[in-house]
Amino acid sequence: MFNSLGSLAILEAILSNIMKAWAFVHSRHERNLAIAQHAVNMEWYEYHSSEWNDKQLSAEYKALKIYATEKPVSYCIMLPLKCEVGGRDRKLYNGILKQVNEKFYEEYKDVLGEAMEDDELREIFEGSPKESDSEETE
Repeated sequence: MFNSLGSLAILEAILSNIMKAWAFVHSRHERNLAIAQHAVNMEWYEYHSSEWNDKQLSAEYKALKIYATEKPVSYCIMLPLKCEVGGRDRKLYNGILKQVNEKFYEEYKDVLGEAMEDDELREIFEGSPKESDSEETE
């Protein structure tokens, strides 16, 4: 009986130390796991949010181009003419009109005002070429 109790006492001491180590490691592991999971979730969210924003901006640009091509008078009444003269939005809308229907834009240039250049439009809607070049090389 004493032999059994001695073995059990040794086993209890070993298991007690294992449980103390487990309690020490487990609490830190849980905290570090939560921090790491949060970082992964934020990376995922940022990546997919930027992808969604790019797609949304691209779709908006295509829609504006189609609208300016098919119904230039309605486009002008609804978009550039409602914006402040000389403002960024007005220049942007006029730039899109000039890009897709230059003849119409040139005819009403005096009423519509100044237009953005193609490279400025491309930078706004498609991102600057410097950003995409640096991403490709990395």
